This record gives sequence, structure tokens and C-alpha cells, in this order.
Amino acid sequence: MIRRHYTLLLLVAVAFIGFAVIPGCFPDRVLLSLSTFAAKDSRSFFTGDGSQASPYRLHTFGLGIGKTPEKKPTIISINDDPDQVFQASPPSPVDFAIILRNLKRLGMDRVAISFPLTWEETDAISLAALDRQLDAIPALATAAPLSRGAVPSPIPPAFRRASVPLSEIRGNTELLPAVNRIAIPNAILGNKTSLAGFTRIESEPEGASPYLLARWGEDHAVLSFVLIAAMDHYQIPPSALQIRLGEFISLSARGPFIPIDEYGRLDFSIPTDTPGDSIAMESLLRMDESKHNKNNFLPAILRSDLSATEDASAAYAKSLAPTIAALCDPTYAGDVRTFRRLPLAVEIFLLLSLVSLAYGLFHSRKHPWKADVAAAVVGISGTHFIAVATTSTWLPTLPALLIFVTYAALSFRAAKKFTPVSPHEATPTILKEITPKQ
Repeated sequence: MIRRHYTLLLLVAVAFIGFAVIPGCFPDRVLLSLSTFAAKDSRSFFTGDGSQASPYRLHTFGLGIGKTPEKKPTIISINDDPDQVFQASPPSPVDFAIILRNLKRLGMDRVAISFPLTWEETDAISLAALDRQLDAIPALATAAPLSRGAVPSPIPPAFRRASVPLSEIRGNTELLPAVNRIAIPNAILGNKTSLAGFTRIESEPEGASPYLLARWGEDHAVLSFVLIAAMDHYQIPPSALQIRLGEFISLSARGPFIPIDEYGRLDFSIPTDTPGDSIAMESLLRMDESKHNKNNFLPAILRSDLSATEDASAAYAKSLAPTIAALCDPTYAGDVRTFRRLPLAVEIFLLLSLVSLAYGLFHSRKHPWKADVAAAVVGISGTHFIAVATTSTWLPTLPALLIFVTYAALSFRAAKKFTPVSPHEATPTILKEITPKQ
């Protein structure tokens, strides 16, 4: 009984094994690439695994094109204090303690300090006061420039807490810029829970696209300050990041998705005229909590606007608001196209129908099997490309094609086994068999 229906059982097995295994595999992603064409002036990548639960999505970013991001970071401007409200200019550790305390009073309890906290001379009491306020911030991000020296340093705890194991990054991590030390001495990065990110990589040339990742040692990638600020905005821990070099950084399984190149740099242009909602540091002291906008962007970004700031640091400070806004709203410059699957019952019905067709053709032998296979491949492929182009529907095309590949193999085997012999070829053989031996 089983032998009689061997062909049917084999076709069904091939169809449903392919249906279960093919989504997300390399041939399926190649077909996806062939089915979609992004514009030449855009950057695109795919997410999802092609399954019912996680269909393929094409993310397209217009390079240098797009509307201004809607999300404007809240910038706390650390300035020259022209009215001499604070103890010193630049602010002392005690002044920063007062600023942080007022931010928490106003409900801005997620803070990202975009410049290194360091002083050449200060007293232990002032530093202790600053430490207490840093520890009082529930979500704190600090920053420091990194470099690469002849003598490596251990990765600081705050940078380690914000790092990602290299083993969890897809791609060639050797292409990431290498760092092994903080470029300035005695930087204060926070204590038990703070996350630290790099502002600049001094051993790498400045470019139009900022680095979001750097390799520290043989097993960890540290993150940029702006990426940590975006993670804080979405309240996402480093462990939730998905990183594919040359494709994207995903802040969670469902995004947002930030396009990066193979070197860990941001891979789309950022409008430079994106402002932030700026608040002068002295305004915090007299700001009424009841009048404060509770819907302000978080985390609050402390930015150095001191006149004595060096050019490289001033340029970095100027880029903060547009860069963080873009990372927190990365789809502003492009589009997301989802290739949805048909309902499961419909896909199963389609595959069973094709199995029945292939089984019937195998036993009918009314047409040459090569013509049947060619017609099936053209029909299935044409239907696939039309469905993708017009309705963004992802059909079970490869399992369907696999059915007819199996049909072709079975037909070829059967044709080879039962090839008819012409009369002229058969006569000598028959005569030889019936001629008696002498």
C-alpha cells in the first residue's frame, strides 16, 4: 500500500519539510533580494525571518533625504553662567550636584551627560556630593573620549555595563575601531548602575558619520554616547541590542532599526538643523515643577556650551541634538515595507493543490514532463513576482518550486527506467536469445 502511493507521500513530505525549513534560510533571503529593488539613492536592509509570526520587512532609508525628526531632545545647556548663579565657571562638582538635584526635582530623572566629568583640582567633599547625586539618578549615562595606546587599560565598569559581547554581533568585528583606554585622566563615569559611552575615538579620523561601536579588547564592543542616549529613551538595556554589521543595530526584536556600515558607523545622513528644546542650567534653579512639561524628551541631555570648549568638542556638542533625534526616530528618512504571509490554512491548501497537480501529471503522462516542469516554474515564479510587486505578499514560492523539482527527478528516473527500445535495436537481441546453442 505504501509502495503504491510512494510518489504522493514523497511529494507531500518534500512540500511540508520545505515549508517548515525554508523561511529565513539563505535561498529564501536571496529570492527576497531578487524580488525587491531599492532606489539607487537609498540604503536598505531586511529584518524578520519570513515566518508567519515574523514576516520579512524591507527598511529603506533615503540618504540625505527626509523630513526633520519629530522628537526633539531636551538639552540642558552648561554655559559660562553670565549671571554668576553658580559657585564657579566652568561648574564645579558641587554645581553639577545642584544641577542634577534640580533635574530630579523637576521629574527629569533620566539624565545623559554628554561630556566627561573631570577636574584637575578639587576637594574630596565636593566629589562626594557629586557622587551622591549621580547615584540618586535612576538612569544615568556618562561619557568620555576613547583612544588606542601602546599600553591597554582594563575596561572601566561603566563602559563594561554598556558593552555587548563580540560573540553576539553578526559580521566581521575585526573591522570595528579598536580602543583600549580613556583619552583623558580621572574621568568620573558614575558608580554602580551608570552606563558610559564614548564621545569620540581620538585614534580614528573624524568623518561625517559617527561611530556607534568600538572594539575594546578581544571580547567586548563598547557603545557610543548617542546610542546609549537612544537606548535610554526607549528604556532598553544593552542585552536587548541586535547588531548586524553592514546592516543595522536593532534596539529590540521589533526595532527601531538604525542602519550602520560594516565598520560600525551610522549609515545615513542626518539633517544638521534639527534643534533641541534647550534649557539654560541657571533656569533649573527657579523653574517651577508644576510648570515643567512632563512630556519632555527623556533622557535630559547635558551639553557643554562653554566658550572655552575646544573645536572638536564644540563640533560634537553641536551634533548631539540632531544625532540623538535621528537615532530615536530613525525611520523619518525612509520607509518600512512588510511582506505579509497568507493565512496558514491558505498556504497549506495551495501546497496540497500543487502536490495533487504534480502527482496527477506524473501518472497521466499526457505531456512531456520537461514541458510540465517548465510551465510550472514559469507560472509559480511569475505569480510570486506579481504578488510581491502589487500586494507585498510573500508566497511559499520555494516549497512550491521544490515540489516540481521533485516531480522532475521522479519523472527523469521513470523515463530512464522505462525507455522504449526501437524494433531495429530489439531484433538482434531477440534473435540471439531464441537461437539454440550449437
